[in-house]
Amino acid sequence: MNTLTDKQMSNLTKGLYLTSALMLISFISYITFLGSNVKNIKKTDSQKSILAELTSTRIQANKAEDASLIRLEQGDEQSVTAGALKKLTEEADRRGLKLTAFRPQKMRTLANVKELPCNVYVTGSFPAVQALAYSLDVPGSRLALQSVLIASADQVGSTVTATLSISAYIPTNRYHTPGNKGAKND
Repeated sequence: MNTLTDKQMSNLTKGLYLTSALMLISFISYITFLGSNVKNIKKTDSQKSILAELTSTRIQANKAEDASLIRLEQGDEQSVTAGALKKLTEEADRRGLKLTAFRPQKMRTLANVKELPCNVYVTGSFPAVQALAYSLDVPGSRLALQSVLIASADQVGSTVTATLSISAYIPTNRYHTPGNKGAKND
């Protein structure tokens, strides 16, 4: 059985320390060299194309978001619902329609907005009901027309009853005004 002397053990330990130190220095040098060269690597055409598409998509998404944000109501659920009722009453009166009921539905929270759906019941002539529906379904309207159900109110006359399902949208805390890019990262 061979045993190592203290001197041999000391030399072996020193050799291991020296080898470890050289390996560490080599590793640090390699990482430093590699890191400086990674910055200088040129992007391929496909990488450039993908980056350009990502940038273009971000710009389009921001524009679409800004366009939709201008249609959002500002305020709490009660004030927005009251404002919708006031607007619909004025529009119905202007067209000679009778607003027979206004029924707010349960609020729904979507991705970045709260939807305030309502069912509106009106009675009047078909052209007037059609004009009311068209007035809600125009660009820039803050009320979104979801559906229209029209039925004849009587067998003989030209009076119809209509149920209009509409929604108003209010922003969640993440979005406040168009162009407010900083508020998205809450």
